[in-house]
Amino acid sequence: MQGFSDNVIDIIDKFEFDKEVTKLENNGILYNVITEFCTKKANMSPDVISSADMGYIFEELIRKFSESYDEQAGAHFTARDIIYLMTDVLVGDDMEKLKEEGITTTVYDMTMGTSQMLGCMTERLLEIDSEAIFVVSKLYLLCGELK
Repeated sequence: MQGFSDNVIDIIDKFEFDKEVTKLENNGILYNVITEFCTKKANMSPDVISSADMGYIFEELIRKFSESYDEQAGAHFTARDIIYLMTDVLVGDDMEKLKEEGITTTVYDMTMGTSQMLGCMTERLLEIDSEAIFVVSKLYLLCGELK
């Protein structure tokens, strides 16, 4: 655990991860959980699971947990088809302009949960110009939800 950066250690502390590990150990399932996470099927790296697929996994988890609390899942995420519609609306009349040499544009996703809006917008912009270059100079995460 000490090999993580300070911000990751802070997250682990806030979620009281050590208590969860103790619970798993006390119930005799810690070894099984670690073993499962070490298998090939648990590999969720970007070279195995695309950003879009990770978004679908996230949406399914949100849907399942929302149902267990008798809530509407849509209150916690935006469906992929809606995100694509939003990106099409944002590109709209600028499609031809975006094909020109040297064009710079900014996309801001103020809700940035799983960053699917940015991923879908990247897909749309690459459809317009397959040689487009995307640069993220600075990324600041300034919001979150605490309950």
